[in-house]
Amino acid sequence: MATPNPQNILRVAGVLVANPTNLALDPPHGGVELGITRGLIFRTGIKSTQVTAEELGGTTVESYYTGENVVFSAILREFDPDAIVDIFPNASVGSSGDPTIRYQPDGVHQSRPGMRLSGKALKLLFVPKADESHPYVLIYKALPAVEETAEIKLSFADEIGIPVMFIGIPDDAASRKVYEVGRKEDISLT
Repeated sequence: MATPNPQNILRVAGVLVANPTNLALDPPHGGVELGITRGLIFRTGIKSTQVTAEELGGTTVESYYTGENVVFSAILREFDPDAIVDIFPNASVGSSGDPTIRYQPDGVHQSRPGMRLSGKALKLLFVPKADESHPYVLIYKALPAVEETAEIKLSFADEIGIPVMFIGIPDDAASRKVYEVGRKEDISLT
């Protein structure tokens, strides 16, 4: 085990990239940067089940790893067309070049309630600013979603901040990859 060193404490700033294709390319690695964000949090959602012994007064005597529910959350700080179209179920780029979000559950070309979000799935990559020394986070198949309590603040006093999340699911039936966290040279986009 290494000797603790305060110089190893990390403050990791970075950007989110949709559908990267090649880590050998400069950021955004052949993908599309999803605008300016803050409050980036990667949650592995590791679950475990404890086994207790009745004869020991219900004391835990074992614990079993039972899987993970991966979520990457962020706050969008701008009305970025790529981010809005990729994340909102009913968004498109208007003739102005800016995004438009619509909700009309019985409308033509609208995503109706009950729509499977896997149709909007994307490969999500967190690219750290110090990309040679800080960890990357890759979710192979991320379902984009807006948090249910999301608000779009329209005020001079506050910046726009749209809470979004990406739910990691297995990428396909063969590999079932969900995520990797590590240095750029240690992770694979495939």
